[in-house]
Amino acid sequence: MKKLLLIVLLGHFAVAQSAYSGRTAISGASSLGQFQSCGVPPYSLNTSCFNQSTLALSLSNPIPTWGPNVAPGGTNGSNPYQIEQVGNLTGAGRWTTPLPWGMPILRCTDSSMFGGPLWGNADNGEPNLWAPDDSGLILKQNGGTRYLMNFDGVACHPISGLSWTGPVIYDHSSPATVYTLEGSNLNQIYQSLLSITGCPSSCVGSVTAHTMLYDFAQTTGAGANLCLTNSYNGNPSWGGGGSVGLFTDSNDDTMFSIEYSDTGVVGQHGRWVASWKKSYGATGRCDLWDTQSQKYQNNAGAQATVTINPPYHAGDTFSLHEAFSALGDSYALATGNNFTYGPGVEGVYLWQVGTAAVNFCGYPSPSPITGYTVIGALTSSTFVVGDTVTQTGTGATGVVILPLPGATLPLEISTLSGTPNATGTWVDSNGAVFTPSNYAPAANPTAHYDCSGHFGDGFNGLFVGKNGQYNSYANPATPLTNFTPNGAPCNDSHFTLNHASASDTYPPGITSQDYYDPSVSLAQLQNNVATINCPYMDEFYLGISGGAGPLRVGPTVNSGWEWSFDANNSGVCIESPSGKYVSCLSDDWGAFGNLDNVHGSCNVGGPNWKKNDSTDYVAGSGPGSLIMPQAGNAGHYVYQVSSCSGTCTTGAAAPTWTQSNTVAGVGSITDGTITWVGAPDINTPANTATSNCRPEVMIMKLFQ
Repeated sequence: MKKLLLIVLLGHFAVAQSAYSGRTAISGASSLGQFQSCGVPPYSLNTSCFNQSTLALSLSNPIPTWGPNVAPGGTNGSNPYQIEQVGNLTGAGRWTTPLPWGMPILRCTDSSMFGGPLWGNADNGEPNLWAPDDSGLILKQNGGTRYLMNFDGVACHPISGLSWTGPVIYDHSSPATVYTLEGSNLNQIYQSLLSITGCPSSCVGSVTAHTMLYDFAQTTGAGANLCLTNSYNGNPSWGGGGSVGLFTDSNDDTMFSIEYSDTGVVGQHGRWVASWKKSYGATGRCDLWDTQSQKYQNNAGAQATVTINPPYHAGDTFSLHEAFSALGDSYALATGNNFTYGPGVEGVYLWQVGTAAVNFCGYPSPSPITGYTVIGALTSSTFVVGDTVTQTGTGATGVVILPLPGATLPLEISTLSGTPNATGTWVDSNGAVFTPSNYAPAANPTAHYDCSGHFGDGFNGLFVGKNGQYNSYANPATPLTNFTPNGAPCNDSHFTLNHASASDTYPPGITSQDYYDPSVSLAQLQNNVATINCPYMDEFYLGISGGAGPLRVGPTVNSGWEWSFDANNSGVCIESPSGKYVSCLSDDWGAFGNLDNVHGSCNVGGPNWKKNDSTDYVAGSGPGSLIMPQAGNAGHYVYQVSSCSGTCTTGAAAPTWTQSNTVAGVGSITDGTITWVGAPDINTPANTATSNCRPEVMIMKLFQ
C-alpha cells in the first residue's frame, strides 16, 4: 500500500522573504514568537485549540479526504478495500481539518511531483530534515534518492536540479546549507551551499559549493588511521559495506555522531559510535567508542576502557541499534542490542563525548522495595511477575516481583526462604535460568525501571519510552516526569525534538503507531477504538508534563499495511528546528491511488500473518480475510482466507507463500485450519494482488 507523507503546520505566521531568491518563508525562524492566540507552551498560554482528552478518539467516517474523489457510494467508509478505489492521485495543496482533533493538515505531495515515487521517511524523529526558516523540506524516496521541496506556508513546491543518493540533513541556522554523508561506505561528511530561485512557480536549485569536512575512515594524510581505521579500538582494514546509522548533528551544527558496523555486518549489529566536532579539524581524530570491546579513544589520542554507570554494567558489551547526537554538543546517545554480543542490555547508553564516561539510563530509581536483588545474567527463557524461582544447590526459593527488562538487569525476588549463596543459578518451572555474577542476594534494594525504547534527545536530557519519561543525561538513573499522563501502550512510539529550548521545556512530539497488526482495523479506529490498547493510536501529539492532557494535533490516517518499512512504520513525524512543523508519512488507507501513477485504484495490502490466531481471521473478502506476510513474501502479494476447517486458526509456523505475478491462480495454501489462496484482484485495473498504494507527505499546524 502506498502512504501519504503528512506535514503538520504549527500555526498562522506572517510571510517574509527568505535568503533564497524568489522564495517565501515563514518568519520567526529562531523562535516561535510570543503572543500566539493559541498554541504550544511556553509560546502560548492558551491551548484550547488542541483536543486534550486522555481518552481514545474515533477516526471520522468518512475518513479525511485530501483529493477530489470519495469512495463509491459517496463515502469513505470503514472498509479499506472500498477506500482503495478512491484514487486521489492528485490533491497536493489541499488542507483538511480532521475532527475531533481540530488542527489543519496539508497534503504536501502527490503523483505529479518528482515522477511520483514511493515515498519514505527517516525511521526516527532525530534527523533535521527541515530548513531552519521552514522554507525547505528534505523528502526521501523509499530506499534511495532524497529530494528538496519548497514550502511557503500554503503549499509544497518541487525544487528541480537538487537530489542526493545518500543521507542529507539541513544546517540548523542557514536555509542555504545542507550536510551530506557520502563516500563508498558513507564515511565522509560534506557541507554544501545551495542556490534556489524561481519559487514558488518554478523552483530551480543548484549546489554552489561542496566541501568535505571529515572522513571517518581516513587512510592517508595527517589524519590517517585516527578514527574507524585506528589500531587501538578501530579496524585498520575497515571496508564498510555494513550498517550505517542515521545522520544527525547537534543543534549548533558543530558535532556529528554516527553508528557504524564492522565490515559487511548488516542489520542492527553496529559496533562503533563515531563522533566528530568541527573544532577537531578535517585531519584530526574523532571520538570513537567500540561498544563490543568498550575501548575508547578521544580526539586527543587518549585511550581508556569505558566506565559505565552504574558500576555493574562496566563489563557490558553489546551491538548497536542506533547512535545520535544530542541537541547539545556534549552527549551522544546509543541504543544497545544484545542480539550478537553479550552480556549487554537492550537500553539507552549516554556517552559524554570526549570522555570515557557512559551513563546507563534506567537503573536505579530512588524508591526502595521490600525484597531482594540478584545481580547476574538471564541465560535461558524469561521470568514473569509471580514466578517462583529456586536456587540450584541450596534449595532457596523466592517469588519474582519485577519482570526482567534486560539480559543483565537484576532479578528482583521477594518472600525469600532458605539460605542462598552467590553462585547457584535461579530457575523456575518453565526452564528460565538466571546466573548470578558472584553476588549474594542483597536485601531491600532500590527499585528498577525500564528506560528502553525510542526517544527524543534534547539539550540536557531525553524523553524515552511510551510514557515520554524525561531523564537527564547527567543522572539518568532518576526519572523526572512523564509527559504522557496515562501512557501510550501502542505498537510503537517515536519521538521528535528538533525544536527544543536550552532547558528542554518545549514538549516532545510523539508519533504513536500500529503496523502489521491484524487486531487493529479501520472499522475499529472509526467505531470501536476503545477496544484498542492505546488511547492515542496512529496520531501525532505533544506530551505535556504535570498531569495535563496531551496536546493532540491530528491522526496520521495511516494503515500500517505497506510492504515498505518506511511506509508501514506509520510515518514517523519529523519536527522542524523552528518548532512550527512536523512532517509525517500516510497512505490515507489507500485513498491516494496506484504507484504506477496512472490507475486510480490500488491494493491496500493487509496486516502481517499472525501465528496461532483464532480471533482476527475470517473467511470472505472483507477486513480480517486478507493478509500480506512480511516474511517469505518478496513479491508483496496479498493472500485471502478461502475457507476454514472449524475455527480460523493458523499453524505455529508460516507456510511457504507462493510467489507469482498471477498469484490469484496458483491454487491453495494449507495453514493450520485455514486454506489460503492468492487474493483475487481486489480492484480493476490493478492486475496483480500486490500492495501498490501510494504514500504521500503531509504537514500539520500547531498554532492558531
